[in-house]
Order: sequence, then C-alpha cells, then structure tokens
Amino acid sequence: MKIRLKLGVLYNGTLHHDVLVKILTVGGECQALEVISDLGLSEKETLNTSEQMLVDLAYLAQQVEFDGIPREAVTPVFLLDNLATDDYVLINNEINQLRKKRMSVLEDQKTANEA
Repeated sequence: MKIRLKLGVLYNGTLHHDVLVKILTVGGECQALEVISDLGLSEKETLNTSEQMLVDLAYLAQQVEFDGIPREAVTPVFLLDNLATDDYVLINNEINQLRKKRMSVLEDQKTANEA
C-alpha cells in the first residue's frame, strides 16, 4: 500500500514523502533479527528507550520502501535519525490497516466457502 508522509524523510538533502508499506514476512523478521543482533541489542537484558526504538525500527525497516531512497540505506539508525514521530505513527497505522484488510479478506473467503 502506497502512502504519502506528512513530513517526509530527508535523504541526501532531499525530502522523500512517498513510501510503500507492507506486512512483515518471515524473511523480513529474520532480517530484522539479524540487524538487531548486529547492533548488539539481542544480548542485552534490558534496553534503554533509544535501544528499544532501534529494535522496533529494525522490524519497521523491513516493512517500508521509500521512493528515491535505496533499500540498503533504510536502516534502524537511519530511521531513528530521519523519520519524524508523526510519520512513524502514520506508517504504523497504515500497516495495522493493511493487516485488518488481509484478515477481512480471509473472513470473507471463509464466509463464502460456508455458504
């Protein structure tokens, strides 16, 4: 699902507003876990606020593609430094809506099969 951010993400001096959001896949979760490990966060027993946000952003980075920003540049640290809170909330809301749509399709199929 394509959305337009309110404030945009700054990359190489240019604001980027268009982003594709998608559901987290098993492969994406594996990638996020590798990034979390590479950041040294998986070994920690307790995380401070910034570290916990980096963990959350590791998962989010697997669920977004920004127009005009290379995929490899979208890291948790990049998002922490460049994604505005308003846009973070917007992206998460859209991902939740996408999940709801997927679940309603399943429910519609189930109802159709029972009829």
